[in-house]
Amino acid sequence: MNRGKIPNLFLPPAWLCWLTAAGALVVTAGVASATAASRIVPTSAPTVLAAFDAPFLFAYGTWDGKAKIENRRVVLTANGLTPKGGAGCNVALDLRASANRSPVLRVRAGSKNTLRTLKLLLIGTKEGSHSFEFPLPGTPTSDFVTIPAKNAATLAQPNASEKGGIDLSSVTQWQLQGDWGGDGAVDVIVDAAITLQDPDLVQKAAALAEKQQRDTAAAARAKRDLAEAREKYGKRSPLSPTVTQVSRVAPDVVAITIKAGRIEPGHYEPYLPQAGDTTRADGSAMILKRGGKEIGYLIGVRKDGFVAFETFSGDPLLDDAAENAANYTVQSATDPGFVQGVQPAAVWRKSKPTDWAQPTRQFVWSHIVYLKLPRPLTSGKTYTIRFAD
Repeated sequence: MNRGKIPNLFLPPAWLCWLTAAGALVVTAGVASATAASRIVPTSAPTVLAAFDAPFLFAYGTWDGKAKIENRRVVLTANGLTPKGGAGCNVALDLRASANRSPVLRVRAGSKNTLRTLKLLLIGTKEGSHSFEFPLPGTPTSDFVTIPAKNAATLAQPNASEKGGIDLSSVTQWQLQGDWGGDGAVDVIVDAAITLQDPDLVQKAAALAEKQQRDTAAAARAKRDLAEAREKYGKRSPLSPTVTQVSRVAPDVVAITIKAGRIEPGHYEPYLPQAGDTTRADGSAMILKRGGKEIGYLIGVRKDGFVAFETFSGDPLLDDAAENAANYTVQSATDPGFVQGVQPAAVWRKSKPTDWAQPTRQFVWSHIVYLKLPRPLTSGKTYTIRFAD
C-alpha cells in the first residue's frame, strides 16, 4: 500500500475490518452500532471523539501489529514502529453540534521519539476526509502535555481535506497516522481520549502548554549548563576568578570583590609573512589569518606592520556557588560571637563588565558578593572568611 492511498482508506460503518500483516483487506459482516468499536454520539455537543475504550480495529504500515490501545491509552512505542503507518477504528458519529470545536490530544513523548507530527483523519460515508495535525514536542516530556490541532483547526475547518471533505452528520471512521517523516523510532503515548473543545479555550491551553514546555526546556538547559560549568570550572586553577578586595560596608555586611577574566593587550611587530597566510578585508582594515585562525590586523600603507588581537583568558564565576550562603563561613578568634564560625543569613551579588577584548568582545567581570551576617562585626577584631565550594 503506497502512502498516497492511505488517507483514502474507506471502511463502511456497517462492517468490521482490519488489515492483515500481509496487507490484504479482510471484511466481516456485522452491525456497527453493536460493536465495541462503534458508538453513536448524541448531537448535543459531544466532548469526546474517541475514548480509546476498545482495541484498534485495523493498522497499516509499520504500525501493523505494533500500535496498541491499552488502559485507555494509545501506545506507540513498539520496536520497529516508525512514522510510516497508522491505525484506526470504525465509528458512527453525528458531530454537527461540534462543528466549531477543535480536536485536542494529551501526549507524552519519550526520549527515542522521532515523530514530529501526529495526524488525525476523519472519514465519512462519501469517502471524503478531514485531517488534523498535532505538532509533537521536540524534546521528551516527563508528563502528558495538551496539544491542540494546528492553528486550532475545527471540525468544520480542518487543517486539510480530501475529496470534498465529509458530512459531519455521518462520520464513519477515525485514524491516527504518522507523518511518514523517516524511519526513526516512534516513542509516543496518547492519553485517555481525543476530545473536542472550543477554539478559544484550545488556543489558551496551547499557549499555556507552549509556555510550560519552554519553561521545562529552559530549566533542563540551565541544569545541564550548570553541571557542565561545574565540571569544567569547579576546580581552582591559575585561570580561576580571584578575590581582589574585602571590606565592611555596613556593621553586619561584608563585601567581597571578585574579578573574573583578564585581557592581554595587542602588540605591534613588523609583519613577517609565513606560508599559508591569508587576509580578509574588513572595511578599511586588513585581517590576517594564520593556521586557520584570524590573529590580528595588517597596518601601514604597505601592510607591513602587524597588530595582534587582544586575547582573553580566565574562567567565569560559578554564580550558583557564589550565591549559596552555605559556602561561606566567617570566623574570629577574638570576637566571641564568631569563634565557632558563622554562616551568612543572606547573600547578594552585583556584577558588571569592566573591560572587553577586541574584536571578540569577551568580557572581564567584576562581581561584588555581599554577605549579610546574623550579627555585626566589631571594630578592631580580625575575621577570616572561608569559601567551601
